[in-house]
Amino acid sequence: MAIITTRSNDAYALELSSNKDNGFTYTWASALIDYLDDLSDDIGENIEFDQVAIRCDYSEYTKDEILREYTYLIDSYIEDYEGDKDDEFEAILEELRGNTTLLEVDENTYIIKD
Repeated sequence: MAIITTRSNDAYALELSSNKDNGFTYTWASALIDYLDDLSDDIGENIEFDQVAIRCDYSEYTKDEILREYTYLIDSYIEDYEGDKDDEFEAILEELRGNTTLLEVDENTYIIKD
């Protein structure tokens, strides 16, 4: 026999965001936990709550950080955007969507599976 605890998504998000080593905001943690909960339903399997694995697998980025860190994804056709950062950003997001998990938390906050 085992003793189990049923926790809400908010409780998981609060635990992730309250750990100062993680550096996760509550909004970020809540969005990620909701995504993992939906993913668990979609695949029909439980997903273990492991803070270390979550911290290693997912990162929070702002729009500026994505432009700085992921422009290499569109290097071969970046000249098509002629300095239009919004179009460049959208092209980067499309590349990320096609290659990894990308969650939009709000207009300036994104979660990317590393």
